[in-house]
Amino acid sequence: SYLGGSGSGLLPQGGSWVAYVPPATRTAWAGKGRPRVDEAGSGDFSLVIEKLDKDCLRCQVPPSSAETLQFQLAGDLLPSGHASLEAWLTNETHWFVRLADVPVSADGQFTVTIGADTIITLTTTTGQAKG
Repeated sequence: SYLGGSGSGLLPQGGSWVAYVPPATRTAWAGKGRPRVDEAGSGDFSLVIEKLDKDCLRCQVPPSSAETLQFQLAGDLLPSGHASLEAWLTNETHWFVRLADVPVSADGQFTVTIGADTIITLTTTTGQAKG
């Protein structure tokens, strides 16, 4: 899937994704490390990928299955100081668990594998916490 700003889409094997991109109102942070959530600006984003089904949703949806997804960043979201994304997982037995960072190539490509009945959140920012 192609990410150049806020947007959403459906996944081939069930589920969906949504990208959250704040307004480009702050100075770029390249070379300063990752910004905190409250400092997010141009080039920052969060991507939420969900593969919920069965008892997780109140509506009728077909079962989802594990899937490996490839994303391509573009425009202001191309890496300019981050070579990886922080990753968080939520499923039936784990709530907002920090995973290993997901590497982003110099041309903005990254791959993530997500299981059925799972939510993965990827972000360029820090400061997230289970709430």
